[in-house]
Amino acid sequence: MNDRRGMLSLIVRASDLLLRGVHGALPEPQAERLLIIRESARRVLEILNAVEIPGVNTGASKRLKSQGAA
Repeated sequence: MNDRRGMLSLIVRASDLLLRGVHGALPEPQAERLLIIRESARRVLEILNAVEIPGVNTGASKRLKSQGAA
């Protein structure tokens, strides 16, 4: 599961950098798709972090449950 988290984190960081770096250079449809990809990756990361693995990430799971995401 850590491999998936790592890849999703990389997608989020890369899309953030790309969106900041192009400053309107991307055509609107491409920028919108990139935003969708970034937000989807963030949501999946939140879900993965909410999965309780005893002794590993229970703090993240409790935090998301208190926010109503889990």
